[in-house]
Amino acid sequence: DFNSLCPNVLFEENWSRLKTQLSKVLSKNIANQRIISKLDMIDDMSEESKSITVLYGLHGFLYSRSNTHIRETIEDSFEQMISIIPSEGSLKIKLQSLREKIQLKKQTLQPVIFCIGDDIESIINNRFMLIFDDFMYTFTDFCTTFKTYLQMFVVFNLCYPACSKNVH
Repeated sequence: DFNSLCPNVLFEENWSRLKTQLSKVLSKNIANQRIISKLDMIDDMSEESKSITVLYGLHGFLYSRSNTHIRETIEDSFEQMISIIPSEGSLKIKLQSLREKIQLKKQTLQPVIFCIGDDIESIINNRFMLIFDDFMYTFTDFCTTFKTYLQMFVVFNLCYPACSKNVH
């Protein structure tokens, strides 16, 4: 469906190059120390961890607090897009926690990517889950998972996450 709506979008072909360029730009232009420390370790990470780290850095760079009464951190906001869990068994608990946070803000849960690992640097490859509307889609690489995540917003005409509303 996405390919018929948006022909000639070559995400996989461009992501490898963009990921490297973004990493360099973010390292020089971001103020958040936690993100800087993650970007400093990027050369020692798996390709999937590198991708998630760059997206985390980009999210932190573009992040702007909304004017709602509930404030959230960059980490809380990023977790609504990509959530790292220690095991597949903890998926149900984490999903429920995200739903509760979203309900407090009177929003709906958007698609969420779940990765298994202790943190960004230790993502276990070959197991990525994309959950939307109580359906779970599994993937073996992060690039395809993230591409599908983005495509869902276009194909299903979804509202973008509230945390991205101030990004221009």
